[in-house]
This record gives sequence, C-alpha cells and structure tokens, in this order.
Amino acid sequence: MAFTDLGDSFYAEEIAAAAQYGLVNGVSADRFAPEANITRQEIATLVERALSAYAPAALSVRAAAGDSHYTDHEQIAPWAADGIAALAAEGLLTGYPDGSFAPRSEMTRAEAAVLIARFYDARFF
Repeated sequence: MAFTDLGDSFYAEEIAAAAQYGLVNGVSADRFAPEANITRQEIATLVERALSAYAPAALSVRAAAGDSHYTDHEQIAPWAADGIAALAAEGLLTGYPDGSFAPRSEMTRAEAAVLIARFYDARFF
C-alpha cells in the first residue's frame, strides 16, 4: 500500500511497514493523513492489532465480538469494536467514570501513558 501523502518524511518507511504488516490503514486507499490526531478507537485498534500479531497469547481473554459494555458502544465504529472489547476485557483500556469510552475523542498524552504503563505492568512487552 503506497500512501501519497507521506513523501520523503522521516516516518514514511515506518508507516509503510506498519501498513504492510496490517497494523495500520489509511484514511483512504492512498492517503494516511500523518498529521491528523488519533482517536481513542484508532489507537485501541492499532494496539490490539500489534498485540495480536506479535504476542497472540497476550490477549487470552476475548470478549464477545464487539461487547465492550460501554454506555456509548453504539458510537464505536464496527472496525474498532472487537479490538476495544479485547483490550477492555484484559483491563488495558478503561472508560470514563460515567461508563462511556468516547471512541471518537482524541486520546490524551496522559491516557496514552497509562495505556503504555498497563502494558508493561502486564508484561506484554
């Protein structure tokens, strides 16, 4: 998959490799949108794909397809539902105190740091 919006950027090779391995998709067939912010459902999908590809035993507990139990589950895109459910079942992703996940909101730096810390605590890496 060749993304036309990567040019000769410092990240072009890594994004192309991640796409080749099936870890990321573009926003269209030929665009990646590297400068766009990432949503909570996009990062969850990326993390779940990476864990499934490189540490398949890490996600030993699988929730029923798309069953994440978040109050706003209907806002979760179909392509992200299984990944969010799997990471939530493992305790790697949590929602907000009101029971929502806010899948289309951007992930904050603090939320990303917590997610990474949970991976290390769970010894996924």
